[in-house]
Amino acid sequence: MAESFNPAGYEISRALITTVNGTTVDMKEFIIGLEISQSINSNFYGTMHILENLNYLEGTPLRGEEKLDLEIEMFDTGLKVELKLQIFSISNITPNRMNTGSTYTASFISRTSYDGGNRRVKTAYKNKSVKQIVQEVFEDYVSDLGNADYLDPNDRSRVLTYATARYNILNERVRDLYIQPTEGLIDVIMPSLMPDDAFRFLSKRAMNTDTPSHTFRWFETIYGYYFVTDEYLIKEAVEAEDNDNIKELFYAPNASNLPDDPSLAINRINNFSIGERGTNSAKSMLSGAYAVKTVELDIVNGTFREKNYKVQDASFIDMSGRQVSIDRLPHSQEYIDTKFTEENAREFLVLKDTQGPNDRAMSLRSDANNGEIAAMRTFYDQHLNSTSVGISMSGRLDLSPGTIVNVNIPVFATTDLVEDNNLSGKYMIKSSSHSFKNGRASASFNLVKFGWS
Repeated sequence: MAESFNPAGYEISRALITTVNGTTVDMKEFIIGLEISQSINSNFYGTMHILENLNYLEGTPLRGEEKLDLEIEMFDTGLKVELKLQIFSISNITPNRMNTGSTYTASFISRTSYDGGNRRVKTAYKNKSVKQIVQEVFEDYVSDLGNADYLDPNDRSRVLTYATARYNILNERVRDLYIQPTEGLIDVIMPSLMPDDAFRFLSKRAMNTDTPSHTFRWFETIYGYYFVTDEYLIKEAVEAEDNDNIKELFYAPNASNLPDDPSLAINRINNFSIGERGTNSAKSMLSGAYAVKTVELDIVNGTFREKNYKVQDASFIDMSGRQVSIDRLPHSQEYIDTKFTEENAREFLVLKDTQGPNDRAMSLRSDANNGEIAAMRTFYDQHLNSTSVGISMSGRLDLSPGTIVNVNIPVFATTDLVEDNNLSGKYMIKSSSHSFKNGRASASFNLVKFGWS
């Protein structure tokens, strides 16, 4: 009988801990567990569980202020990941029963994020685009950057979608910062924010009319930092699919695990669950998924106006890059027209201190379009999260938040149909958790997609 193929195999080939005074110890032989968590809404972080009897904890000593250079090699895809990390906590210290050793947990984040987290942004920026401010904040408070590069690092003949700029992070070299262009110039005073909070503060003020969701995000994965919209992530996946490079996953618990077809073992979803499927009408009403009203207070001219937005006026794209129409949303058009009205629309108060097209000439900056941004972000975010599934797989450290994957889900019923056309399709990875324990690598993902299609 042929031997089984093990997609969960991995090796921690390096785990060097360096103290402030320069003492270095290699902990790779003492690691009994490792977890790394990532999300499109935050920076990545992780924990390393150690069992040792050489008294590194007190003898070195370890104080929760050490650098960690970690290298992981995956046997499924041949991927090797090198991470420059900073330990910020040593906890859960437990001596063994013979009192000859102990277990403890070291918590870490990326070294770049840790260094940037030691400062607060208190700078004023005048008459600059959000993109410019993001770049300047990163260089002034986080790390020096290389020159802007607009080409795909894996295909130098292709320009990154929306002319997104890629900057190499000079103190890491293997990771990059991606910044998508924004429109308009703003004046802003940073109210003593940590750098990551400053980037998220700016993401709420960023706009690009080519990306109607206006969902600029700031997040960090083990592969880099991103200040981009979902449209950028989707369009990049469309380009990857055109080049046959999109990730294809499928749910089939009984699929082959033999070495003559290792791709089945690598791409197979072991466990699958449906979190939401877009059919919670009460939540849709309260969240403003279909109707939004903005009340704009013009503090310059002393006026106010109301504006109503409906989801059918939006022009979003789904995970496949196609424009979403109302007939592909979870609720029927008749239900949407009769139940989601101006009377029960979710309301936003918008303060305006800018000059719009109908205002008298004044020395004010152009309209920031905060009302439209609030409405479109609300519509998009609610529908993006209205269809969510959870999956788990073996290995797959190459899959990270922001990645678009194509998922094949069978029909869960006795029928002639093989594939569930509503659940199957392209999803965005919203969050991931990777675990390395007892010689096996596993990963769980939360996947979301816009619409019921």
